[in-house]
Amino acid sequence: QGSMSCPKYNHFMRHWLYSSSCRADLGDARCGILLTVWTVFGTVSAVTDNGTFSDGARTEAEAWFSGGLLKWTHGANAGRKMEIRSFSAGAFGLFLPMADSIRVGDRYEVIAGCDKTFETCRDKFANQVNFRGEPNVPGNDYLTSPVSA
Repeated sequence: QGSMSCPKYNHFMRHWLYSSSCRADLGDARCGILLTVWTVFGTVSAVTDNGTFSDGARTEAEAWFSGGLLKWTHGANAGRKMEIRSFSAGAFGLFLPMADSIRVGDRYEVIAGCDKTFETCRDKFANQVNFRGEPNVPGNDYLTSPVSA
């Protein structure tokens, strides 16, 4: 029986599709960012629940760690990692609650987040030369909009 799937065609097509967002992952070979430069360490100062906590010493801008990665270095969750959903005024919201309780005094390391936009790549990481997307290609909304005279 024949198949509609052609692995060679699929391989090439994946690399020919346009995307306004970056196809690299922060810190991978295509991105080229050295993650240690964008990693900071902290200590929990307040806990809301197993997915939300604060560090009163954090002074980074709103959303600085959103989309980043947190790794627990001390406490019941030591060694576990979790993606960060949101960051604002020292408060972290995790994508999923941690398996064990987060406690005041738990320590962590966290990597700044990347939302895969050209603006973030340029303005936050100064890495626009390695941006792996096409931010200036019009999207479907532009292509399907009515023609005006």
